[in-house]
Amino acid sequence: MIENIDQYKKDIKNLLEEVDDLDELRDKCFEEFDLDIPYPVRDERKKRGANKGRKGALSPRGAPVRDKNYGYQGPITVYYMIHVNCKYRKRIHSLLKELRLIN
Repeated sequence: MIENIDQYKKDIKNLLEEVDDLDELRDKCFEEFDLDIPYPVRDERKKRGANKGRKGALSPRGAPVRDKNYGYQGPITVYYMIHVNCKYRKRIHSLLKELRLIN
């Protein structure tokens, strides 16, 4: 019985290491993704996050401010946003698949 408990502890340790590795990969992927997405999308995500806890809150309407030291500054087109989505979608799906396999 003690051997089974020791094996169980080792299995849990291995699973936690795998989850930590996936967490690091996810963080790296989303950092790169955040740098590629256009500033209006980043601004909208910030507004949604700020209003998440308040029911019925409307996001303030205002002109987006460009951060010259952060992220994509080129023309914002539907084609560019599709390009960014396709660029990261496979990576994100593979991370989710690995996470499902761990469970």
